[in-house]
Amino acid sequence: MGTAFAWLGKLVEFFGSFFPRLLIVKSSHRSVKYVHGKARVLLMPGVHCYWPIVTEVEHCCVVRQVLDLKSQILETKDGHTVVAAGLVVYEIHDAETFLADNENGFDSIADIACAAIRKVVVRSTMEQLRAGSSVLDMRLTRETQKLLDAFGVNVEYARLTDFAKVRALHLSGGPLSTVTQTNGVT
Repeated sequence: MGTAFAWLGKLVEFFGSFFPRLLIVKSSHRSVKYVHGKARVLLMPGVHCYWPIVTEVEHCCVVRQVLDLKSQILETKDGHTVVAAGLVVYEIHDAETFLADNENGFDSIADIACAAIRKVVVRSTMEQLRAGSSVLDMRLTRETQKLLDAFGVNVEYARLTDFAKVRALHLSGGPLSTVTQTNGVT
């Protein structure tokens, strides 16, 4: 019976798009309104009105957020194979750029932050990576901020959460390889 009247709901939704709607933007969010698919209007916190038939609205949280980054197998400047994972703490400082100039801004943050970790690790020796965590954190934060600034993102800090020296094993019988942790034993 429900599917028999589904067309009625679609019809009401279609005619409802001809009437303006209210939108509430929370203080922790920003929204971008795309009028006629072209004009971008940044919506700050508060109550806004829009016409659904000619306008689409996209939202994002702009307050402090934490993103865990996936593990990567990398090679240091002095030839050691390591696995590194990290995190980045950030906030969105330009919601219009973040939403309108990215297909998926949150995926972009993850990919770019992983690239920053890669860049710092492959340009460092194993001794540098093991020695100074505050210097390493500062380098990671600076590199991540430099890469994410164009996306409307402000990085509070970036750091490694997991770091270990590993050894790749190539099994006989094919190109299959595995990674095992050596815990500092070579």
